[in-house]
Amino acid sequence: MSSGAMATQDPTKLASQLYRVVLNNDCVRVIDYRLKPGEKEPMHSHPSGVLVYYLTDAKMLVTLPARLGKLSTKLGMSFGAIL
Repeated sequence: MSSGAMATQDPTKLASQLYRVVLNNDCVRVIDYRLKPGEKEPMHSHPSGVLVYYLTDAKMLVTLPARLGKLSTKLGMSFGAIL
């Protein structure tokens, strides 16, 4: 998928059963995301950057455009990226 096409892949549109917009204004967009064990989500992007805060422990297989990796998180962990 080209980077231009990826920029238009809004996760709330691609997988509305997993994502719910809680707040959206000129400064911030807050999304509630819930993925059950074994569920998958479509490839998407975060063109304005992303900050993730985990409310539970999780183990995930994450596919990025350039690589595949395993991710283990704990309650209260967070990460962010400005793109």
